[in-house]
Order: sequence, then C-alpha cells, then structure tokens
Amino acid sequence: MTAHYFEFSTNWLGTDRLCKACGLTYETGDHIEITTLKPMTNYVCPTGGGYGHKSIYTGAYRPTLRTLRDHICICGAEMVEEDKERWLVTFELDQGSVWHPVETVHSKHAAQQQHEGLLAAIKQGEPIRNVTLRQLVEVSRDS
Repeated sequence: MTAHYFEFSTNWLGTDRLCKACGLTYETGDHIEITTLKPMTNYVCPTGGGYGHKSIYTGAYRPTLRTLRDHICICGAEMVEEDKERWLVTFELDQGSVWHPVETVHSKHAAQQQHEGLLAAIKQGEPIRNVTLRQLVEVSRDS
C-alpha cells in the first residue's frame, strides 16, 4: 500500500492501535505524520465569541489519534496557538442581599470570551455588575 494518513480504528494488536486503511500499526505501516499541531500546546479558535467554538489541548498528541481536521474549528477557522498573556476579569454577582466580588485570570483569548459572556448575561437580565477586563503586566526584577 502507498503512503497514507493513519486512519482511526478500534482494532488493536496488543497495545498498539491498527490503521483502518492498511491494518498495520503506526510504526510498521507506511504512514504520513500529521504535524499541523504541536504536542503539549493549547489551541483556540481565533474568531472570538467563544460559544460553541473549539479549543484543544494536544497533550501527548499521539500520531494514531491525529486527524487532518484537528486544526479546524467548527466555524471553519484555523486554530491558533493560545497566547501567553495574562488578563484579569473582575465582576460582581448578586447573592441575595449581598454583591459578591469575583476575580479571574486567564489568557487574553479566554478572558475576552468570559468578558463577552458576562456582558451577554447582563443583557439577558442576570444579576451581574461592574464587569471589567484589563491586561496584567509582568514586572521583571533584576537580582
């Protein structure tokens, strides 16, 4: 059989998954490696909005579990590596007669998604107020 991408199957040889197309393990078959995404990396949909959009942490990202569409969101956009910026989202939740302050720190993408979600919740009548979003800046200290 000619070189091809490993096709997922539920068939095994010992602890190795077999390719649906050729019936061989990843190592013994003539498989083309899919390298679109890096292992141990967070990827997110760049279109924003967040609701229903894809994010993925590749973890060990075993070659037998990779597909040619791993890097594509359900909206059709190509996934991007999640930023390393740190952003602070603050808001208050009504808990009966007391407003409870909340602070969360996320990447820029995740913080923007939460911020947009909180503003949308307010428009729908949820008891939330004083929503803010700001970037945290690391200060380098010389020893």
